[in-house]
This record gives sequence, C-alpha cells and structure tokens, in this order.
Amino acid sequence: MHTAPGHGPDDFIIGKVYNLGVVSPLDGRGIFTKEGGIFEGQRYDKANPLVVEHLKEKQALLGHSTFNHSYQHCWRCKKPLIFRATEQWFASVEGFRKRALECIDTVEWLPNSGRNRIFNMVENRSDWCISRQRAWGVPIPVFYCKGCSEPLMSDQSIERVAAVFDKEGSDSWWEREPSYFLQGLSCKCGSTDFIRETDIMDVWFDSGVTHAAVLDERPELGGTPCELYLEGSDQHRGWFQSSLLTSVAVSDRAPYKTVLTHGFVVDESGRKMSKSVGNVVEPDEVIKQYGADVLRLWVASVNYTDDIPIGKNMLVQLADVYRRLRNTARFLLGNLSDFDPAVDKVDKSKLSSLDRFVLHRLNEVVGEVTRDFDRFEFFKYYQLLQNFCGVDLSAFYFDIVKDRLYTSHPKDEARRAVQTVLCEVLHTLVRLLAPVTPHLAEDIWQHLSEPIKQSFGNQSSVLLTDYPVVDASLEDKEAAAYWSDLMAVRLTVNKALEQARAARAIGSSLEATVMMSFEDKEKAAKIKKVEKDLATVFITSGAQVSDNGLPKDGAEVISTVSEDGLTVAAYKASGDKCARCWKYTGDVGSKTGGDNQFGDLCGFCADVVARL
Repeated sequence: MHTAPGHGPDDFIIGKVYNLGVVSPLDGRGIFTKEGGIFEGQRYDKANPLVVEHLKEKQALLGHSTFNHSYQHCWRCKKPLIFRATEQWFASVEGFRKRALECIDTVEWLPNSGRNRIFNMVENRSDWCISRQRAWGVPIPVFYCKGCSEPLMSDQSIERVAAVFDKEGSDSWWEREPSYFLQGLSCKCGSTDFIRETDIMDVWFDSGVTHAAVLDERPELGGTPCELYLEGSDQHRGWFQSSLLTSVAVSDRAPYKTVLTHGFVVDESGRKMSKSVGNVVEPDEVIKQYGADVLRLWVASVNYTDDIPIGKNMLVQLADVYRRLRNTARFLLGNLSDFDPAVDKVDKSKLSSLDRFVLHRLNEVVGEVTRDFDRFEFFKYYQLLQNFCGVDLSAFYFDIVKDRLYTSHPKDEARRAVQTVLCEVLHTLVRLLAPVTPHLAEDIWQHLSEPIKQSFGNQSSVLLTDYPVVDASLEDKEAAAYWSDLMAVRLTVNKALEQARAARAIGSSLEATVMMSFEDKEKAAKIKKVEKDLATVFITSGAQVSDNGLPKDGAEVISTVSEDGLTVAAYKASGDKCARCWKYTGDVGSKTGGDNQFGDLCGFCADVVARL
C-alpha cells in the first residue's frame, strides 16, 4: 500500500495515527528537493516514469498498470493538482467551541434547518487554517528572526502593525521594512533583524471580522449584533461560521440576531446555469425585455429556501401578473379622476356593508403583508397581493361596483362611497407595492390627481411616504363574515350563469335573473335581508331568495346548479334592455321626456340623465 503523509489529507491523517512522519520532497513549483534523492531538480510529472523504472531496477516493483480514476483538478485552469504538506498558521477553536455552540441557539435561523447545519459543522470542525499563499490580501502580522527563524508575534508588535495600517493602509506591510514596525523590539536571541511573513489571511477571516471592522467602527450602523446576515447555503461553512467564531472569540457572543439562507438560481428544469450549456439567464436581458420590476417580482415570488428556478415561461407568467397589477392601478386612478377627498369623502358610517368589507379586507392584507415582510417570507407577500388585486378587487369588488360608478349620477353619495373606498385602497396599495415594484409604485404616484396627492400628504415620491400600518377602525368582522358567505353564494350563481352562457341561452349575465333556494333557513333569512342588492352583486337583472324551494312552473329555467345546500336557477330576464345600464327591466321608457328623449332608458337611468 502506497501512503504519502506529505501529499494527501487522508494519508496525512493515517501518518499521524501511526507516527509515520511527514515527508514532502517537492517545493512550491513541483520540483524535487534534496529529500528527493536522485530525482532532485526534476519536476514531479517528468520524474514519475523514472521512479517506476528505478523501482524495477531495484527489483522492488511487483507489477504496475494504468487505470482511469477521479483526480483533483484546479477549478479555474482545469489542470491536475498535487497536495503538499506545508507549514501553515492555524487558529484553534477548542478554547471556545462550547461557547460558540451555545451562541448558535441565541440566533434565529431562517429556515430552521440552518441551525442544525452550522451546529454540526462547528461541533465537528478541526482547527482553522488561517494562512493562504497568495499575492494579495490582508497580511498575517508575523515577523521571523533572520538569526534563529523564531517567529515574532506579540501584543506589542501587533498593536504597532495595526497603528500603521490605520494610518497608511495594509499595503504598508509590503512597502515598509520590518524595522519600521519593530523599532526597539528584538528576538529572544537578541537579534533585531527580521523578515516579514509573506502569507496572507484566509479571506473568510477578512469577511468574518466585518462585525468588528465595519459595524463596531461605524456608529451610524448601530454596532453588533447585526440585525441580519443573509447569503447562500454554502456560507454555513464560510462567512456565517467565520463571523460566529471570530465574534465569540473576541466578544463572547454571536455577531448577528438573524441568519437567512437562500438557495442558488437554476434554470426552469432545476439545472445549474452554465454558459457552455447555454441556459444562463442574464439579468440585463430580463430588464431590457420585461423591466426591472418584473425581475424584482420574480425574486419576491419564489421560495428562496430551496434552489430558485428562472426561465422564459416563468418570466412570461410574471409579466402577466405585473400587467394585472398595473391594470388594477389604472382602474383605481381612472375612477378617481373627479374625486376630491377633502370634499367628496363619505364617512365610514354611511358606507355599505360591501364597502366596509373591502376596507376590512384591505386592513387584513396590510397586517398579513407586514407579518410576511417581518418573517422574510416574500413569496407569501407576492401570493397575497396577487390574490387581493386579482380576486378580491378585480374579479369581485370592481365587478360589482361598476354599476354604481358608471350609472349613478357623478355626485351621488352611492358613487362617492365607492370612490372613498377606491381612494383608500389606492393609498394603501401603492405603498405595499413600493418595496418590491418601486417603478410601478412611482408611476402610479406620479399619476395621482392633485387633490388626491394632497390628501396623501403631498410627498414628491411614494418612496418618501410612510409604510401603511394596521388601522383598527377599519376592522368589521360582521361585514367580513357576511360577505364571506355571500362570496360563496356568488360562486354558485356564477356557475349557473356560465352554464346558461355555454348553452347560448344568454350572452351577458344581465340577460338573466336568478332565484336561490337554501336548505339552511337561517342562511336564507340572512341573505334575504339584502335581496334588493343581490342583482347588483351577481351582475344580473334580478335576483330572489325563495322561501319554499324553486317554482316548478312559470318562467323557463335556462340552467340549474345545486351544491352545499344551495340550489340556483337562472332564468331569461323579462322586460326590455336599458340602453344605458343594459339591465332588463319592466320600466324602460316609463319616464320619457320631451321628444321621447328617455324612451330607451329605465326609470333609474332616466332620472340620472335628467339631472346631468
């Protein structure tokens, strides 16, 4: 068995166990030294076949053959490497390992698995090799006596080096002679002639002391412990650990309160990105094609605790989400063009139950988004805001209130009530969007009307406004409970209308009326209280709640849906179509003015138009 303790980590460990001694007959250039005997001066790869021949000559070789096996290569130039046992500087962790493990449990680890990962690494780690043989970096402040080769590294010498570095920078180590740092200091042997150490500090030591070199040196940063360290999952072995060890060694505490770990960006198939494979997604190209906000939206949308996929299909979907967010904002801005909060705002006590429910839901979103931000769960923020804009607003509230917005008199209280809600939604939404999609939020802000901007504090930019906070006055649990039930009813009604539409019995939902029958009489009574508003909620020309089941005769049923104790029947709407609100009613033309000017309008629309 061939064992070379001077040329391999595993061999080195075996050599220590069996006291084999460490022989390393190669210099830093891969040339045999005097320890190489007859091969002195030859490069190791040139000498390999000569070693085999020499063993043959000495009849010390039983046999040899060539075979393929994995071998270490340089990650940068791809050339083969050899290990060499050399003298290095080490930092022992034995004196504070236990304390470091205790400090790990004072930190919040996100995700929780990060705690076990770093705990196991620190618990089982060996001494820390802190020296590196590189041309540039932070020097190790050690001097060597020219007479006896004894290293000089005392509190006094280190303080002198630190004082010079503070004034002249670390390059002074290479620019100044050792005597410049060591005036008056001598070796134990009496010599005052020294040479400097040429090794540099491990770069993880450099970054690991930023808690002291940056945070504690700059008062405006608040000192240590830091609120948050965040990096890739590989940094449990790197920066997170080096920061912990140096801080515990010096300050007896962890340097951070929270550590967040994220995965690595991969393509849509989960493969590592590689230029040779051609699956690299360049941020600049994404920004050129979709804009910076879509790229930021992608970051917010993914669960960063795992590897993070990105690709064309994902970006197309995110661009569509971004477009829908923008359309939500356009609806809000467009319908507030004639609204002055100082004059037109309606008091909350006069708002409808639906309006109060939307404000309640908006307030819930503020609380949930704030919680998600505090927990760094940005993907939940993304899901929540997408659902609020796409479902709660666009597909539900906006759909229902278009009738009030577009058919009421511009100054009617019912319309102003909707605008009051829309204004509150806009003020909150633009500030919720700002952290993730600042360009969209700023675009919205710059298109606010002057009266609305004045009511929002008249800041020149949304980024100068305060982040929204939960407002207890907007909470309305009674409205929330009621509208949660009614939203479920609306889903069933929509299914009945979709069936009728699919059968080509109707085109628009306004061409239908609906009748509902509930098995739960208490729920039926609850819904019946607002029967006059149901047609508006369902966007039909009529809606009724039946106390005695659905009638078996009368108008022709065009579709029926039954689920969860509710049966909904859709009928063809009777009456004529109003040319303005498009509802089918029996009073179209009932309020004709001179020259039959209102002949194609329902009574409601005729009254509104007469007042314009």
